Amino acid sequence: MKSITPYLLTLACLTASCGEEKSSFEFESTGPQPRDIVLAFEPAEGEIDRRIARRQQEVRDDADAIPSWDRLGALFIAKARSASDPGYYELARQCAAVIESIAPGDLSGRMLEGLVLHNLHRFAEAESIARELVDERGNFQDQGLLGDVLLDRGELRAALACYQKMLYLKPCLQSYARAARVRWLRGDVPGARELLELAAGAGSRRDPEALAWVWSERARIELNTGDLTAARRAADAALEVLPNYPAALLTLGRVQLASGETVAAAESLREAASRRGEPEYLWALEEALLAGERTEEAADVAARLRRTGARDDARTFSLYLATREQAAETALQLAETELESRTDVFTRDAHAWALHRSGDNATASAVMERALEHETPDPRLWYHAGVIAHATGDVDAARRHLERASRCSVALTPTERAELTRRMSAL
Repeated sequence: MKSITPYLLTLACLTASCGEEKSSFEFESTGPQPRDIVLAFEPAEGEIDRRIARRQQEVRDDADAIPSWDRLGALFIAKARSASDPGYYELARQCAAVIESIAPGDLSGRMLEGLVLHNLHRFAEAESIARELVDERGNFQDQGLLGDVLLDRGELRAALACYQKMLYLKPCLQSYARAARVRWLRGDVPGARELLELAAGAGSRRDPEALAWVWSERARIELNTGDLTAARRAADAALEVLPNYPAALLTLGRVQLASGETVAAAESLREAASRRGEPEYLWALEEALLAGERTEEAADVAARLRRTGARDDARTFSLYLATREQAAETALQLAETELESRTDVFTRDAHAWALHRSGDNATASAVMERALEHETPDPRLWYHAGVIAHATGDVDAARRHLERASRCSVALTPTERAELTRRMSAL
């Protein structure tokens, strides 16, 4: 993103100072106006940026064309996801504000706002908007947004009900992919694969980001089953659709690392982290660099992760700190803060792992039991469960969980795999 990001951060500070009670669509009359903010952005190169430029021209030609503002906002959300730059979410909010100024109460503007809030992990606010949209309109996108929020809150059954309604209203990439996510979370890998194949078949290269995401999700699932060949094939398919797509590069790098291709892994993960600087990406890069004995560069990556991790993804940063056995109190605090807004499988896992590292194994065991209740096939969950069970003295459960993790241990980091091997030998 060009010089607009610091400008938007300044704007955010200005609007935040207007008071807690003010709506997100209220601006100071003397400040920059939403239309000006959106049209001041200069797209770079790339397919999404070219589409953004075309939509900007549409709204210049017809300033009150709500569908064009809506599509432009959706493109900014897609760009925010692919570039890991929250400034684009702010641009999407400005598109929503323009729609509100043209037609107060228009539901397309409310949908944009709800999508932004969800992506910023403001789940309570996003759920309020999603329920309003479902009550007033109830189309497949409204059901999708509500399902996404409920999924992050750990309400799998309610999320699945929304996705089933979504599939009934419009079988498409978005509805198939969401249903696949729930299938996987509930331990149904064949069902998840089937739905992702339908999602890929329903996709289009006219929306390469969505199609690349589907293939990246397939790659991640295959890696978690221990099938490196299938994971690499799916990651390659994503990268063929959208070169240098970060999520695909992340999984490809993890596959290369598990295959002993440390140089190639570092290259893939370095490129991924340059595009998305979130903890998941930096952690994987650090592991690849350590495996390749690039200790100085790995230390630089770790330092960056410590500077930005809590801000960019508190849950993953908590996991990282607990895994590295660093700052146990901070790891626990971050996990507990995350639980205030979402209680899904992975947030419970992060909480249990942080509790274990802080020495509270009895509570960690109870929390971990909740994290495992859906049998989600992620080896990190079972690795953590085994370590915690062993710490509580339940050797049988520890052996059972660690053996399950070991069957798909290629999906773990080298550090985790080494610790898993050590613990298995000690049982």
